[in-house]
Amino acid sequence: MTAQKNFFLRIDKNNDGKIDVREICNYFQDRGIVLHRRMDGCSREEINNGHEYFFSVLANIQKQAMVRFITHSDVQRTIGINVGHVTTKDFTLEKADKEFLHQRGYNATEAFVKTLNLNIK
Repeated sequence: MTAQKNFFLRIDKNNDGKIDVREICNYFQDRGIVLHRRMDGCSREEINNGHEYFFSVLANIQKQAMVRFITHSDVQRTIGINVGHVTTKDFTLEKADKEFLHQRGYNATEAFVKTLNLNIK
């Protein structure tokens, strides 16, 4: 079985030979990536000054680069971490936010490792 067929079968949960948007979102959500909030690559954001505008443009460039250059092999070896309310523009995090991110990273890594076929003895 090819890697593509195996990937398809893992996403096609109802075994109808088709993949719908819900199945794709569920597949990635199980790995810590919440797609339904990111389907269009951006969300509405209020910008009040030049600093916010600059970082908004930078975040958009980053998102578009990811969409354009991420390949199938990247998805297979990437651990998606749902960071919730924390954004790339949060430069000073409180201790609780750091602990939240650490726990999310730990959980996502644990879920990813469980999907690997490791023959460790």
